[in-house]
Amino acid sequence: MEAAFEYQDALYECSFHGVLTAEDMLQVMIDNDLWTMEEEAELNSVPIRLDALKAEMYQKHVSFQSRRVEQARRMVARLRKRQQELALRRHTYDFYTQAGLARTVQLQYLISRNTTDANHDPVDLETCNDWLLRHLLDVYATNVPGELLLRALSRNAMWRMVWSSGRQEGRVFGVPSTWLTQEQQNLIAWSKLYDNINEHSEPPDPEIIEDDDLLDGWLILQQKKREKEKRERAGGDKGKAGAQEMYIVAETPGDAKRIEGMNDAGTAFVKRQRMAALKHHKVVGEQHMPDSKQTISVQAAQQFRDRMRRK
Repeated sequence: MEAAFEYQDALYECSFHGVLTAEDMLQVMIDNDLWTMEEEAELNSVPIRLDALKAEMYQKHVSFQSRRVEQARRMVARLRKRQQELALRRHTYDFYTQAGLARTVQLQYLISRNTTDANHDPVDLETCNDWLLRHLLDVYATNVPGELLLRALSRNAMWRMVWSSGRQEGRVFGVPSTWLTQEQQNLIAWSKLYDNINEHSEPPDPEIIEDDDLLDGWLILQQKKREKEKRERAGGDKGKAGAQEMYIVAETPGDAKRIEGMNDAGTAFVKRQRMAALKHHKVVGEQHMPDSKQTISVQAAQQFRDRMRRK
């Protein structure tokens, strides 16, 4: 709480002295050819593209298409590298913004109040040289555990024992939840996620759980499945049970987008085919629609095979 007040005070002071906001800094970077809106759009699209690749990896894995899995994995690695390159350039000058400077002040306060010497006695960093605090900030930033490390730790067998016993006692780290560091909170969150995965009615195989990208793909598809089922339940009374097609009138573009999301990948593909046929021919009979022609062709081939089998 004290650190949060330090942050707010620093933010107000930066605003009073005319320090640039994050939005202002972005405009300065664009005006000076340090960044472009195209790169901004590319950076913002990376999470969506990564999710699509991870979902594809999982689908190819369960289909026993290992080569496709590795191909998608290489694409994920290249996309992550590109993301790091873009993010490094995008946030180079964050330190000089209001929020960046205020965050530094907050972190300095936290470190200064939690630094001890070899005897575990508090150290008054205000009486030390500035280089020491800057050095501590650099060391802290360098050693903060990232997502990959926290996920690996939350799966570790020894940690799982600590986690299970700690939950029974009500305190995993032996302190109230308000005393937990951000890293401890993140570790608990990942541990809870893996608990939920293991308790799922149809949990993924252990090899998938151990592979972060494959597991992310499974989670993404599970989330889409839940959302689709929820939309179908919400719109279930709009149609007729057993009907091949269901028509729902949308009042707004937002409603139309939600209705569109109720279609699975196959149905969406059929719809695109039909719209393309209508755009080209203006009027198309049901039997001449691309999907209908394909169905008729498949049925004819099946009938031919049945006749040959009887002969």
